[in-house]
Amino acid sequence: MSAIDSVVDSLCIHFGLYPYLSLQRPGLSAAEALAVEFHRPDVNLQDRDFLFHSEQSSVFYRLMDGRSVILSAPTSFGKSVILDALVASEKWRNIVVIVPTIALIDEVRRRLVRFSERYNVITHPSQAAEDRNIYVLTQERFLELPTMPEVDLFMIDEFYKLNARDSNDQRMSLLNIAWSRLRATGAQYYLTGPNVSSLAASLDSDLRGSLMVSNYQTVAVDVEDRSYVSDNDRLEDMADYWSGLTGSTLVFVSAPSRAERVAVDVSRFDAVPPPGAFTTDVAAWLALNYHPSWRVVAALQRGVGTHTGPMPRSLQRIMIRLFGTGQIQDLVCTTTLIEGVNTSAKNVVIYDRLLIVNRSTISPSVTSGGEPVGWRATLWATSSRTWRRPRP
Repeated sequence: MSAIDSVVDSLCIHFGLYPYLSLQRPGLSAAEALAVEFHRPDVNLQDRDFLFHSEQSSVFYRLMDGRSVILSAPTSFGKSVILDALVASEKWRNIVVIVPTIALIDEVRRRLVRFSERYNVITHPSQAAEDRNIYVLTQERFLELPTMPEVDLFMIDEFYKLNARDSNDQRMSLLNIAWSRLRATGAQYYLTGPNVSSLAASLDSDLRGSLMVSNYQTVAVDVEDRSYVSDNDRLEDMADYWSGLTGSTLVFVSAPSRAERVAVDVSRFDAVPPPGAFTTDVAAWLALNYHPSWRVVAALQRGVGTHTGPMPRSLQRIMIRLFGTGQIQDLVCTTTLIEGVNTSAKNVVIYDRLLIVNRSTISPSVTSGGEPVGWRATLWATSSRTWRRPRP
């Protein structure tokens, strides 16, 4: 281990970035080594070297002490791994997790299936409960449960939607009903979401006292505005720009039909790597079972994936799998992906002028173990409403 590694490790400890310590740490002082062990949860996460960063640790131990938490933190904070550690502790018999989309049900289920020997994971109201259960459901599916479980802990992801401004939003109403029923059980709660700096004074003191606000970000963001490029020249400019990108790239567009067209356009860029054997097989299967002239097939044959809301969920999952495992480097999608999955994208492209996104909601998820953490956002379309910075 070099002297520079020791310096970097000490800086990581000073700023609470424990997941990014080097794997070999012989240069740590006794105090630093104790600090490292304090941020290692005493649970079986099947990762012997897993560490929380400092603010994750504060949230986790507060929950383990039996206190409820309303956590407002950036998308890259690592809120999901806190849930994993809570599950691994086996402290609670019945846990309910309310997520905003069916796609996210699938992602959480796949993440929690490693605890299947200790918990029965329920993702649909038709499944039978056992002695210890984790219910991973949308608000609609939760309200369809035949009987209310004896809830010990519940989590609501994207809790800010409880206060959505559209009173005609049925999903918002159902989420509020689910929240009301869950809170009436008296169970401990863990609510997560971004961009909430305070709660209304009209809410009870227990709720306001549970709020933890963090702006802690472990991801460096480099934003480049190229909206000065005319619409007619945009694709040519993107093609030249693509050769300078490293790592995987998400391209956000405004509508499913545009996603398919843009995916074909991007697939023609010289810098797009050719597809591997597995991707080629998937494209051939889609051509055989859907249609060989489908734009999604044409783009995938050249190594570019497509993800939209109207797509069958099985196709959404395979596109995410191809992208997440590095089989494809580029994925063109609508904003349905923002709430659907966590990704490890290194580059984010905002393509459409009519697209409204919030920077804090598309921060790619990050991994630990000392890997570089950062992403690059490039805007070929921007306006006063397009790239909204997080509210303080």
